[in-house]
Amino acid sequence: MSLRTVCLGMALSCLIGTTALVARAQDTSQTQGAGDQMVTLAYKFEKGATVTMKTVAHVMAADGSSQVTYTTTAQRVVKEVKPDGSVVITVTPGSASVDLGSGPQPTPPPPPFSVTFDKQGRLVMVGEKKEDDTSPIVPQAAALLEASVHVVLPDHPVKPGDTWQSTFDNPLVKGKQVTLKDTYDGMVVYQGRNCWKVEQTLEAATDDMGTMMTVKTTVYMNPTDGSTVYAKSSLKNLPTLNYGPISWESETTLVADTGNKNADGSAKP
Repeated sequence: MSLRTVCLGMALSCLIGTTALVARAQDTSQTQGAGDQMVTLAYKFEKGATVTMKTVAHVMAADGSSQVTYTTTAQRVVKEVKPDGSVVITVTPGSASVDLGSGPQPTPPPPPFSVTFDKQGRLVMVGEKKEDDTSPIVPQAAALLEASVHVVLPDHPVKPGDTWQSTFDNPLVKGKQVTLKDTYDGMVVYQGRNCWKVEQTLEAATDDMGTMMTVKTTVYMNPTDGSTVYAKSSLKNLPTLNYGPISWESETTLVADTGNKNADGSAKP
């Protein structure tokens, strides 16, 4: 099977962006001032909050022989905020194109899917694969990708250089745990705005033989509302159905944030 066929079918995975975008930070007052200040990072999800993201992914075949560039947009909506603080987020693909070297060509997007995170950002539930979903990426693997760019926040204040670690049940391999390691790097300037910078590494077994998938992600979060404005990821050994493991480098940027605007479309202060 050609890499082109794989990429036309793997749109679900390439759409994985940053679900932290649809959250609001509970504590922003501590982020003003010096970059070495202690900050408290916490999610405050708002039902109906909506963002649109653009992702550009450079996908590499298992043998490294060929590369495809996949560009897509996806809308993320907070569907439900539960009493315990967990949140259900739906991801609806929009436009998509694939470039094998001769220029981008439109390609059909995959069906919507959903994931559930607890109040700290840990993955707790994966949506079921739909009958019309032809992606070679099973929902459990797609959910791990979503988890890799959804920052799991600490339960205590942090300063630049502080690290924390968390785990959750591996949806791919029963009885195994997924490990997330995070570092708060302090304040950075991105496109003229101050942002929190968090680095997150996910490690997960993809089979009973111990094959490991790793995803390293850098996330810039807007301290005025906790939303993510930029994410860059490097992935290795994503399992696929029939095509073997693949890897990619991707960048995700904010296109529109309808959940953070006034009725007239202007940005909230």
